[in-house]
Amino acid sequence: MRCIFRSDKHHVEGNWNDIWKAQSPHKMRHLLWRLYRGCLPTRVRLTQRYVDCELSCPVCDDGVEDDIHVFFGCVAARECWMAAGRISSLFWCIWHNRKDKIWNDNIKLPSQVGRTNFAVWNEWFTIHQPRRQNIVHVEDPRPVRWEKPCVTWIKCNVDAAFVAGSSITSMGLCFRDTNGQFVADLTQWQQPVYSIVEGES
Repeated sequence: MRCIFRSDKHHVEGNWNDIWKAQSPHKMRHLLWRLYRGCLPTRVRLTQRYVDCELSCPVCDDGVEDDIHVFFGCVAARECWMAAGRISSLFWCIWHNRKDKIWNDNIKLPSQVGRTNFAVWNEWFTIHQPRRQNIVHVEDPRPVRWEKPCVTWIKCNVDAAFVAGSSITSMGLCFRDTNGQFVADLTQWQQPVYSIVEGES
């Protein structure tokens, strides 16, 4: 066995230690290793190893079950990806980090990108969660009325939010004209956390 494993025939290039150092449960690291090494027992791979079995996916019964289908092509897998908002948020944060390096020569550490991802997703989830659960908000008994700006003026309403446990300040702006008609809007987040006055300024 030592002779076999020392031979180039069985050596696969790549830094495999990175998988084993990943901050995740061992069974998940083991799954990644098997996926990267091409030894997950999908039906296509079992057939290649002369195991007599159907090729169709056992979950959706539609399409040939290979690695790509299991994790991306299967209807059930696609629905899981849709539900995994943090993954799409992480893609955005990685891409944003890349753009920030190109345009501003500024790049975050992976741990910072991870924290930003959590904060961005958590902010979105916090805003949209009540809407999804159809929670009825109790109206503030104090009358609040938006007032039009003077003639030829544009009014800008501003709000700032501070995500607890992160170093992010989120801001939203809405511009309306003399008649109260929408003109423009802007949402963005900044680092670090500002004071309420600074954030709204």
